[in-house]
Amino acid sequence: MGKFISILLQDVPKPYRTPVRFLKLFLFGQSYRLLLNYRLGCYFSSGPLRSLVPFLKRAQYRKWACDISYNAVIGDRVRFAHPVGVVIGDRVRLGNNSKIFQGVTLGSHGRQGGKDYPSVGDGVTIYAGAVLIGGIVVGDNAVVGANAVVTADVAAGSRVAGVPARVI
Repeated sequence: MGKFISILLQDVPKPYRTPVRFLKLFLFGQSYRLLLNYRLGCYFSSGPLRSLVPFLKRAQYRKWACDISYNAVIGDRVRFAHPVGVVIGDRVRLGNNSKIFQGVTLGSHGRQGGKDYPSVGDGVTIYAGAVLIGGIVVGDNAVVGANAVVTADVAAGSRVAGVPARVI
């Protein structure tokens, strides 16, 4: 349980580590609450309290209209800036300090069983409505523009936009 508590505290921004500010974050911080839902789902999925997972998933759908798989690997201090309509598939890997806007989809392309999922590096920003599909790799500190459709690898530090996405 101590490891779980330390994971939760890693997601709390430093200015919110006082009791009053943490309470404000917990009650009103939608990004933190969605991430907390994900962390709890991951924690309970592999333990004796597995029966709580469907309730967490239902809360995820109803509160944020999101579908974030508890099998995805989401790094520390990820921020959902307007956490509505985000879809993150089963084997997606999302790096530390990344920022995801509303309506983003990270998933498989659906062909040949759909077993390939995106791997997103640290410090990546993905703007509203972007779609990243297939077994692509998005390098550290890259930026994906709004409504971009990314089907190929993105180099570290680059900015991509458009349909299909290309470097700008």
